[in-house]
Amino acid sequence: MPSNEWTKVVHREYRARIDSLGDEADDPDARAELFRPQIEWYRERLQAGVHETKKSGKFDLTIGHYARMVTNLVSPFFFVASQR
Repeated sequence: MPSNEWTKVVHREYRARIDSLGDEADDPDARAELFRPQIEWYRERLQAGVHETKKSGKFDLTIGHYARMVTNLVSPFFFVASQR
């Protein structure tokens, strides 16, 4: 599946989950609780990556890599939130 199609699938899934909150859909705390498992998974992956970077000592290009990775990982959350 091309990445643009996968993005559409993910967007629909996130939208459905946010809509399931009903009146709390615009509440940032309710959204944070709803997406807590995904946020924790991303946080753990980032921590593991940073730990490996520290261990390897390769900070030059790796920092930019992690900055892009974090931006790419959290963008769907912000994109869905901004579409309300």
